[in-house]
Amino acid sequence: MNSLTTNLRDIHLPEKMGLVSFAIGWWFLLIFIIVFLFFCIWIYKKITKKTVFKTARNNLLKLKQNKQVSPHQKIKHLSILIRQVSISSHSRTESASLTGEAWLEYLDSFVDKNIFNSKLGQLLIYAPYQKDKISEIEVNQLILLTEEWLNTQS
Repeated sequence: MNSLTTNLRDIHLPEKMGLVSFAIGWWFLLIFIIVFLFFCIWIYKKITKKTVFKTARNNLLKLKQNKQVSPHQKIKHLSILIRQVSISSHSRTESASLTGEAWLEYLDSFVDKNIFNSKLGQLLIYAPYQKDKISEIEVNQLILLTEEWLNTQS
């Protein structure tokens, strides 16, 4: 019996696995998953942005064709629509707090010319709060400006 116990050796535990000791296939799988998640997020944002502009165009068309709404109400709805599109398509911190001239300058920053800083664009700021009569022609021109702005955005 004594000869059998002398041939026994102590148990050797395997070395602890480090982060680098994964097989190469697991690394490829990890990289694939990360790239796939970024791709899914990018597609989601792109689809959401297209949906925002498509919905905005539909709402603008409905507002344009609605003859029962007064010009003051149309301008008010138009201002709300532009604000919603801006907040939905860009960062909320960029556009949500802007008012007055800063808001119009922000809108003009997306187009080549100053279409909102004109006299017509000023209606977005002042018209909902004034009692002066606004013509339907001015409202239609403002709707055309908004359509041009939406087309440059998408």
